[in-house]
Amino acid sequence: MILNIQIIYEDIFEKIIIKDTDLNLVKNKIYEKFLIPLDNQDWFFENNRIDSNFKLKDGNYIVSNFNNYISLLVNYNNKIINLPHISKKILVNDLKNILSTKENIYFNDIPLNNNKKLLDYKITSNDILKIYSN
Repeated sequence: MILNIQIIYEDIFEKIIIKDTDLNLVKNKIYEKFLIPLDNQDWFFENNRIDSNFKLKDGNYIVSNFNNYISLLVNYNNKIINLPHISKKILVNDLKNILSTKENIYFNDIPLNNNKKLLDYKITSNDILKIYSN
């Protein structure tokens, strides 16, 4: 079995390949190499969060340090977009570029300032941002 793992930490992206079938052993290897504590490792397979009961299989995985990254939901034209790995430090304007929009982004019906970071608004994982089309 070959696991292609993209590690996201401290705004650094690194890809590694691990041949193992035990999630706990793989988590320990990630800790040893990247110092992401086991409890802070946020694991995704095919853009879906996985838990400790997940049976590893060949494929592509993403691991991030959940202290630095969040999963966002964006309601855009009545369609929910899942952004699983967004830095809390991203500027709102950069998020708009990712979403290919010039429209304002709102959190709790408050427009977000382009020059502020998501962190400034205390946005956390699975919060829903909204984009209203004119």
